Amino acid sequence: MFSFWIVTVFTLVNALLFFGGTLLTDITSNNALSKSKKRIINTLITAIAVFAVTCMPWEGGGIYKRLDWLYYTSGTFFLLVLPLLIILGAKLRKWINGKSFLLLTLFIVPLLSFVGCYDRVEIEDRTFVVAFGIDKAEDDGDTIPYRYTMSVALSHNGSGGDDEKDDNKNQIKTASAQTLTEAIHLLNREANARLYYGQAKVIVLGSELLEDPALVKNAFIVLAQNEEIDRQIKIVSAEGKATDALKEKPHEKIPKANAVNYTPDFGEVHTQLKQSGCALIPVYSGGATALKDYKKTETLSAEELRGFLWCLPDKNKDAVITAGENDGKHISYKMKKHSVDISIEPSCPNPRVIIEVKAEGRLTEADGLAQPFAALLIEREIADEIRETVKKMQASNTDAYNWLDHLRKKQHDIYQELGHRWSDVFPRLVIVPRVTVCL
Repeated sequence: MFSFWIVTVFTLVNALLFFGGTLLTDITSNNALSKSKKRIINTLITAIAVFAVTCMPWEGGGIYKRLDWLYYTSGTFFLLVLPLLIILGAKLRKWINGKSFLLLTLFIVPLLSFVGCYDRVEIEDRTFVVAFGIDKAEDDGDTIPYRYTMSVALSHNGSGGDDEKDDNKNQIKTASAQTLTEAIHLLNREANARLYYGQAKVIVLGSELLEDPALVKNAFIVLAQNEEIDRQIKIVSAEGKATDALKEKPHEKIPKANAVNYTPDFGEVHTQLKQSGCALIPVYSGGATALKDYKKTETLSAEELRGFLWCLPDKNKDAVITAGENDGKHISYKMKKHSVDISIEPSCPNPRVIIEVKAEGRLTEADGLAQPFAALLIEREIADEIRETVKKMQASNTDAYNWLDHLRKKQHDIYQELGHRWSDVFPRLVIVPRVTVCL
């Protein structure tokens, strides 16, 4: 895998040099310089561009911050700066016609003095983390008890090759400390190498940790500030300890028992907790955990999680719905895709939430029932799942659906009326699911 990466990088760099030099040659085709000088200048300019990329210390989650910065700045450059430079270049072209080679030389020499890879860490000195978990530390009777226990699943070959199939190649190390930063430092020292989290695929949070909102909030802040950790890394919770969940290799199957298409990113969950205070994290062994103000409020079964996901567009893809009648007949419906439209009506005495679901799929088992009747059974089953899950979320007053933000964006007039008292409104909402199934 590592050799493949080297060959790929070498090929890309050479392709960039070739096509970049060819493009610059076409651009300067009318220049008065000789053909040999133009070839040298074009190659040097392209080489500088390639070298500049290697000088950028981008890794892990830090790349997304820089991409956001480029998003807001590059537009201004191409709209204003670049056209002005082209006009200026056209005006000065005649003046510098005989001096361009000297000017380019003076410009290139200082750039070549920069040294790339100044912060490099050799691959032999790294230990790759494929998954890590965070638990609340157990009280072992010390005067000052530890607060965090952090566990990491390590892959010593780091390349994702066949060696990872061997159980002995994935080791789990743990460290307990007062702070998460100290625990990470202790793990580095125990591993005798620098742990690299840029390849990690999943974060596992222990169930006891989720009972302590102060520890959970601090953990999210520390992880978000770590530039090595990708904000798109998957996040799950454990039924027990995160350390025990890591032994089942959650990075290879996330989550294990959920027959639904719901594996949120760390960045997505963190944003929801900061904005609305509520979020839903899937449980690795099946179901999900609801959080409010960084504390666990509800635990959903796999079926209840499916009922939650009907309110999110296309999240129940490939789900199988089974419905039955009192006479013992049962049918199965394989979901292909579904859409949802949510609107809130400020009715009296309690506001109503209209949940319109349109599902497309195929009937896999009809048990002798006609298609129209089978569709009615599936529609009733989906509507019941929606009601049951919303009822459970309302019991703990946990708006993991983020309906308040939906009001703010799409029904701002109603948001101004209900937003300031949403904690009182959400538990009293009347749920009206309207389901249409296409067979």
